[in-house]
Amino acid sequence: MELDCFVEFTCISTIIWFVLHYVMDVKFTKRFIIVPIATFVICFYLLIGKFDYKYIFGVGLEYILLPILCTKDVKKTVVLYTSLLTTVLAYFIFGFIYFIMDGTILALEDEAYCLTMIISILLVIKMTKKIDIVGIMKLLSTKVKVILLVFLWALFCFYTFINDYLSYQPRELLLAYSFFLYLIIFGSGLLIFMLIRNIKKKSYYENLSNIMDVRLTEQVKHYEQVEKTDNELRKFRHNYKNMKIGLMSLLNNKDTDGAKKYVADCDELLDIDYTLYQTGNSIINAILSDKAMKVKDKGITIKFTGLIPQTKISNTDLCIIFGNILDNAIEAVEKVDDNIAKEINIDVYKKKDYLFITVTNPTKTEVAIKDNKVVTSKDDKDNHGLGLSSVEETLKKYDGHLDLDCNNNKFTTSFDFCVV
Repeated sequence: MELDCFVEFTCISTIIWFVLHYVMDVKFTKRFIIVPIATFVICFYLLIGKFDYKYIFGVGLEYILLPILCTKDVKKTVVLYTSLLTTVLAYFIFGFIYFIMDGTILALEDEAYCLTMIISILLVIKMTKKIDIVGIMKLLSTKVKVILLVFLWALFCFYTFINDYLSYQPRELLLAYSFFLYLIIFGSGLLIFMLIRNIKKKSYYENLSNIMDVRLTEQVKHYEQVEKTDNELRKFRHNYKNMKIGLMSLLNNKDTDGAKKYVADCDELLDIDYTLYQTGNSIINAILSDKAMKVKDKGITIKFTGLIPQTKISNTDLCIIFGNILDNAIEAVEKVDDNIAKEINIDVYKKKDYLFITVTNPTKTEVAIKDNKVVTSKDDKDNHGLGLSSVEETLKKYDGHLDLDCNNNKFTTSFDFCVV
């Protein structure tokens, strides 16, 4: 029995330290030499006395306290979670291997522990190459980790109790109960896997949403800065004549070169028109002007007709709506052949408390639309279309609607929203 304990402690401890080092990136220190010494001492301690509570004490020391005491530069709670989780999973694997061996009348406990160590290490190596275990564990909150550990340990205690209880029953009954017990264990593992996968997927979309929020915030600041620059340019243009009079006085002081250069610079600056549109809404002016200047070299023009009054809609939401729709239109027009007019037309009219806007642009091919959504041919189907989905969700906040249509290679995006 004592030899069995020595093999058990050695194998399970090896698995724990392998996981800590290989998965959690725990560095071995000089204190690690305590582990094999402690294993020998614990087994000798069990050898000279009765098992009763000494075995439990040995397990707690070997699997929990030693990893916490012998690790460095890693949170102790991380080590605790890892040790507890690794221990219970290792014993589940051992139980399954022993169950298979017992079913073939080869119930060799020491060999089962050695196989457990080998299989566990191989599984860790295989999983860490394909699955970011550390990243997944970081996604789980402390509450979820505690619930997961409590559930696994409760299941393990139930599993141990059933095995002990059935050990006095006929062999066939023991095998049957063990089989159904492992079905429960595997089913629970599958549910846990699906839970973690859903949490990971949720985290991905939350991160994507946060990135989009940050970009939108930066975009709003950019457009506000464009509008501020335009206002400053208007003030400069208003005072330009008086400035010229002042500058010409430099000529009287024989500083002709400096004065002429300054006047030439002012003339050149005035030729730049940062605001190409007067829509009635300052942020829309900045958005359209910015997009138009960026696509000017590509031969794309953006034409605007109508008036957009200042509304209760936040600047961020205006950027979501107009930014995404214009980006989609520009992307489509860029693919159009050069013999087709590369124009994006924006028509606006107001009826009572609602603003109705239509954006039309040519397309290279006919675009398929199903359930008011573009049927994309892109490989990244999960991410493509997020722009229009964001537009639709934003419009709903203002009792708005979005409608898509494509006819004769002419794509139309129509939307409306309440402005009061």
